Amino acid sequence: MRTLIFAFLFVSLKCYAPPLIYEANTKEIDKLYQLKSFDTKAFSKENFIAYVTLMDSVNAKPIIQQAILETGWFKSGSFKNYNNIFGMKYANKRANKISGKGVGHAAFNSWTDSVQDYFLWRSHMVKKHNLQITDYYAFLNKVGYAQDVNYIRKLKSIKYV
Repeated sequence: MRTLIFAFLFVSLKCYAPPLIYEANTKEIDKLYQLKSFDTKAFSKENFIAYVTLMDSVNAKPIIQQAILETGWFKSGSFKNYNNIFGMKYANKRANKISGKGVGHAAFNSWTDSVQDYFLWRSHMVKKHNLQITDYYAFLNKVGYAQDVNYIRKLKSIKYV
């Protein structure tokens, strides 16, 4: 039934929508399909980088650096046991993808849920502080992401490719 509804909407958009709207909608639909395809992929550094880049190509580098720093190159117990890539705390005052608690931090059903939760956190912080993200490192400082005064310097020193 959902497929039929989607097909109807897709054909309707193609037939009746102005070309620019149709093009934007098909690009967004394609992006959603690409993102959804990662739900069944096992974690690998390459899959993670591709997923984050698909979600935010402009700010992918510092986000990937954060994951590497927070997990010790994807070796931390929090990541291995709870799929927590960013060291996120348990959140109950914002939209989240958290499935439970694990050793003082959030637990997630999958690595993609952890990434999606990070983006939900980011969206929450942008709205809460009324920010525009022009410099991602400055954004992280502004919202107090880490207590470590050398956090940004450590992020910038990480070379992952």
